[in-house]
Amino acid sequence: MLSSAIREAVLFDVTWFTSWPDRTGIQRYVVELARNWPRDREILPVIVDGDGEMHIIPSTIFSLMEAFFACDRKDRLALLAEEIRAFRDRKLARVDRVDIAGCAGIFLPETTYNENQIKFYMGIVGDFPEKIFAMTYDFISWLSPEHFPHFNSSQYGVTGYLRLLRRIRNLGFLSNHTKTVFETRILRGAVANPIVLGGGASAFEGTDNRPDSACPEFVFIGTVQLRKQHFLVLDVFSKLWASGCTARLTFVGQAGNIGDAEAERLRKLSASQPLFSWIKNASDGDIRNILGRATALLYPSMEEGLGLPFLEGLRVGIPAIVSQTLPALEFAAGGYVAIDVNAETLDGAVRSFLDPVFADARRREIDRDALPSWDGIARKVADWIRAGEGAAGGAGVPEHPLEIAGIPAIGFIERFRRAGIVHRLDRHDGIAFIEACFEELFGRSPAQAEVTAWSGVLESQCPSKLDLLLLMASSDDGIARHGVADLRSWVLGLSLYRSCPDLSYNAGYP
Repeated sequence: MLSSAIREAVLFDVTWFTSWPDRTGIQRYVVELARNWPRDREILPVIVDGDGEMHIIPSTIFSLMEAFFACDRKDRLALLAEEIRAFRDRKLARVDRVDIAGCAGIFLPETTYNENQIKFYMGIVGDFPEKIFAMTYDFISWLSPEHFPHFNSSQYGVTGYLRLLRRIRNLGFLSNHTKTVFETRILRGAVANPIVLGGGASAFEGTDNRPDSACPEFVFIGTVQLRKQHFLVLDVFSKLWASGCTARLTFVGQAGNIGDAEAERLRKLSASQPLFSWIKNASDGDIRNILGRATALLYPSMEEGLGLPFLEGLRVGIPAIVSQTLPALEFAAGGYVAIDVNAETLDGAVRSFLDPVFADARRREIDRDALPSWDGIARKVADWIRAGEGAAGGAGVPEHPLEIAGIPAIGFIERFRRAGIVHRLDRHDGIAFIEACFEELFGRSPAQAEVTAWSGVLESQCPSKLDLLLLMASSDDGIARHGVADLRSWVLGLSLYRSCPDLSYNAGYP
């Protein structure tokens, strides 16, 4: 039973990410939440497996997810994706229903179409409504299918996911717009405990934006989709180029739900037009380089959950041309031109930014400090989970009494690490056990007199050899070498090992 070891932890579900690592906008959101999660709150990565069971996996998955977004080598990127998928087999401990009751909450930060995952949540949300928290992104594929003419929804559990969201009382939204859409068109009522988060603009903070007024460049970041108006942008720029304009256009994003004709148009233009670039799988470093030379960002999307690249560009100091209906506008702070999107208005806005004086004026309007940051958003989510679970009548996140006295609480990761050491030591018996404990605790082999003395203690005072380990750790030498806090780690690690002897300690934390 894990409940005592994970009672202060939020279980952070990365099932979809570990199944399909692809550097999407949603996965960017997941990575930034994990990267910026408050250090005083514990999160544990979990996945739902093919049998519909939830398991804790090593927290090193988070650093691997960050490396995946930072990678700028195609061969290395493929290897990282395989490493991420391999974590689905690195199960440390199964999360049972009693453990769900004891944890701080389960957070589903991704959209998911995984049927086993949906079934798992449908099976627990009725019994633990105060424990389940989910992030939503947009509902466009369900409510505006005309934007996805090439999308075959039969291969995804799309309706199951919507049914699940209707049953979750704690829902996070990217914008007030998406919250309103969900409540009026899907739930047909008010969400019990919602939160509107926006998106952090700080992922590329520190990028030095130095546009060349003699060679302006317009950048469009986002998956290439019909609804985002990439092809209207191409129409406008094709006419500009035909008139002698030498402004560059750069698309950054993978091909989304587009047809063969659209894909062929992009391929031909990439090969024939030197002023056009399409970066399909950009690393964070690639994006920084592109943002560094951008004159303006383009985001004329007709339907969107938020429009995060627009906010990220503003934080770097890049003005933008956006749709006047873009939900991200509620979080923006100057420096943009919002248009009723059509060929004429888009053409006029682009031509305006060809004037260096106009572009510089828009740039100086941006209030970067007013834009949301990822650490602020991650803190809001952590506070929402802590407050929401308690407000719903749950036990909340109990404060450890020793933490109140100024001694930091010891979370699952450290307990599991110590339990793994105990598991390794437990393979030895007799003198070999004493020698192994000395090497672990004191970094040396015991003298013969020490072996004799501790053997006597084992025979006369200890119900089991593991009790001898605690006596060694609590000895004067042990306390002098490692301190009281380290002794607490041994006590809690041993407690976890004794209560859960069958966990996968060999797949544990380094």
